[in-house]
Amino acid sequence: MKRYLVLLASLAITTTLMGCKEMVFLNTFVEKYVEIEASEAQPGIPGVLEMKGKLVFLHTEYFTNYRTVCDTEICGYDEVYRCQTHERCVKNDQGVNQCSTYETCGYESIPRYCEVNCRREPFTDSSTSRTTSPVIVNLHGVDAKEAKKIKEIALAVKTNHKFQVALQNQENQNKKARSVLKSLSQDDNTILVLKAKGYRLSPQENFLSLAADFNKGDKVVIHVNVESTGSKETAYSGLGSKDDFPELHTSSYRD
Repeated sequence: MKRYLVLLASLAITTTLMGCKEMVFLNTFVEKYVEIEASEAQPGIPGVLEMKGKLVFLHTEYFTNYRTVCDTEICGYDEVYRCQTHERCVKNDQGVNQCSTYETCGYESIPRYCEVNCRREPFTDSSTSRTTSPVIVNLHGVDAKEAKKIKEIALAVKTNHKFQVALQNQENQNKKARSVLKSLSQDDNTILVLKAKGYRLSPQENFLSLAADFNKGDKVVIHVNVESTGSKETAYSGLGSKDDFPELHTSSYRD
């Protein structure tokens, strides 16, 4: 099974989930989510696995554009010579229809249409640009030979009101959600979730530390420790951070 880094984000777009079906429950906690397939985990420093993905920021610029609009009216008639084929049927002495065709021809007046009163009318147009921030998640405590046990990693960005409600009603959530929520707090804006066989994220104060002058397009590097669960079962674990990314979909208006 491929390993993924999934970036879940508050985006004003509709996204189709192509893989990582097991992480779909996180959609409850964010406005929208974007799935990004990570590169294969690469062994670097012994005991550290590196997962790579990207976080896409969108900016939509609205501006006034113009198009030509015309009225249409009849501005004359053209005489066109046309022929039409007709069918005529009569019954013979035996009561059987006998049919024949004949043609009538003549001139016919056809209206001619012209565009008049053409003018330039304004309308709101838009263009959307993308800025990508590379995301690197370093998992400390997993040897390269254990990489296949790391099934999925998810970075949930911009938690929403449903996340707050779920924290207060964890007993009503499914098993996956409860496994993640139990280590989170209402102040968390960003969540890191690990799905792994025999491993879980080690508790730590703040897994994400964005620079005060973080800009869209800057690299995001995350270091987290993982520890053995003492079980061969696949489990979910989560970490929360109060750090918050800039808005992932912004807009502006140009005169």
